[in-house]
Amino acid sequence: MQGGGGGNVEWFSVTASGEKILVNDTANANALKAYRARTASPVVTPTLSVRVEGTDIVITYTGTLQSSDSVNTGYGDVAGSSPLRIPLGSAAAQKFYRARN
Repeated sequence: MQGGGGGNVEWFSVTASGEKILVNDTANANALKAYRARTASPVVTPTLSVRVEGTDIVITYTGTLQSSDSVNTGYGDVAGSSPLRIPLGSAAAQKFYRARN
């Protein structure tokens, strides 16, 4: 039960010749691996910039652009790509925008 400490465990495999090879032994190419390699897409932080150019609002973004009539709820994806040009005075110019992954 080793309630007072001092217990040890070694995980290993045994070859046909009787050699013990520790699991994850980096010095032995025949060691069993107790992990799995994986790749993941890098996390990209979305960006958003807004400027007025002539009679348009220009929204430049990375990630997915979303808009809503309310700042707190109801966001939906905006069709199109960056940069998005919105005519001043249009209904789209009176919305809230955000960029997200």
